[in-house]
Amino acid sequence: MRQETGQYRIPRVYHDGTTQSRGVGRMSESFRDAAVERIYDEFRFLDDPMMVPSPSSSRPIVSPSITTVESPFRSRLSRWTFAVIPLSQLLVSLAILTFSVLRMYRLTQNRQIANILLDMEKPEDYAHTAEEGTEIIRTRLGAASFLASCMNIAAALTGLWPFCTRQQTSIRILHIFFCGFSVLLWFDSIRTASQEINLTFVQLEDGLIEPSSYPFWISLLVLSSIQLLIIPTLSLSLSSCHLLPSPSSSPLSSLFAFSSLLFSSSALSLSAYSASLTTKSTSEWQPLHEIVNQGALYSFGVPECIVCGYSFILSLLTLFIPLLSPLSFFSSSLILLLPLSSLSLSLYLLSPTRLLSLIHAVLLLSPLTSPSPVSSLLISSIYGSIFALLISQVTQFAICLSSVLSSPKREQ
Repeated sequence: MRQETGQYRIPRVYHDGTTQSRGVGRMSESFRDAAVERIYDEFRFLDDPMMVPSPSSSRPIVSPSITTVESPFRSRLSRWTFAVIPLSQLLVSLAILTFSVLRMYRLTQNRQIANILLDMEKPEDYAHTAEEGTEIIRTRLGAASFLASCMNIAAALTGLWPFCTRQQTSIRILHIFFCGFSVLLWFDSIRTASQEINLTFVQLEDGLIEPSSYPFWISLLVLSSIQLLIIPTLSLSLSSCHLLPSPSSSPLSSLFAFSSLLFSSSALSLSAYSASLTTKSTSEWQPLHEIVNQGALYSFGVPECIVCGYSFILSLLTLFIPLLSPLSFFSSSLILLLPLSSLSLSLYLLSPTRLLSLIHAVLLLSPLTSPSPVSSLLISSIYGSIFALLISQVTQFAICLSSVLSSPKREQ
C-alpha cells in the first residue's frame, strides 16, 4: 500500500523472474539514442545552418525532459570544419590552373611542330621524334588540366554552401554537379601526367635527369590523385546528406557490393601488374617480329589502374556505408557514388575506340608463344573483371533506386 502513496517503492518482481533487467535495458537504449542524436547534431547545419536544437525538435538530442542548448561557437566550429574541404580544393585548383596556363603557353613557343597538324585523339602520334612527342604530351597535360581545374574551382566555391542563408539547396545541387564533373575530368589529366613522368625519367635516356627521382614523382602523382579524386567525392557525399532519399539496406544489395569489391580489386591488381610491364623502357621489351608497331602497347594498364583504383575505393564505401552505423549518415550518397563509378568505367575504359584496339590486340597476341610486354590472357582477364565490375555496380544501383522508389515515404 505504501508503494501507491509514493513514500517508497518496493522492487517489482516480473513474471519472468527479472527485477532490474528491464530498467537497465531502457537505460542502455536511452544512452544509445543519445549517442546517435549527438552525431546527428554535429551535422545539423546540413539541414539548416541557422537551426538551433530545442527540446520540442522532432529529433531531440536527449530525452525531452532535459533541456539542451547548443552554443553558437560550436555551431560555427562545425561549419568551419566542413569548409576545410572546399578551401583545400580551391587552393590546389588555383595552383593547377596556373600550371595549365603556363603549359599551354609553351605551345606558342614550340617551333618543332609549327608546320604539322596534330591528331584530334592522340596528337603525339604525329611527332617525328620521342622528344617532340614528349613535348606534345607536356602541353597536352596543361590542356587536360585546364577545364578540370575550372570545374574544381566552381565546386570549391559552391562547397561553401553552409555559410549561405539563401538558395542553400540550389547551391548544394550545383556543388554536387561540379564535384562529379570534375572527378570525371581529372582521369585524363592523371593519365597524361603519368605518361609524361615515365617518358621523362624512363624512356628518354639523355643523361640530364636523375632516374632515381622517378619513385618520388610517382608518389607525388599518387598523393595528388587522391586529393583530386577522393576529396571531391567526400564533399559530394557530405552535401547529399538529407538532400537525397536514403536507400534501405538489403542482403541482395550487400551481395552485389561485395562482388563489386572483389571485381575491382582483381582489375586493380591485374592492371597494376600490366602497367609495371608496359612502362619499362621499350629497349627491354622482347621484340616481336610478327607485329610491326609493338609500341602501341606502351602504358597499357595505366588508365585501367587509375580508374579501377577509384572504383575500388568507391566499392569499399558502398559496401561499408549501409553496414556500419556511424557511416549510415552517408547512405543517401549511394545514389550518386554508384553512377559516378559506372560512368568512369564506361567513358575511359569501355569506349568504342579502346574496345576495338583491345579486341584486335587479343587476336594478334593470342597465337604467339611468348608475347611481350603483355599477353592476350592478361588483357582478357583485366577487361573481364572490368565488365563484371560494371554489371555488378549497375545492378546494385538498380536495387538501391528501386528501394528508394518503393519506400513508404514515396508512396505517401
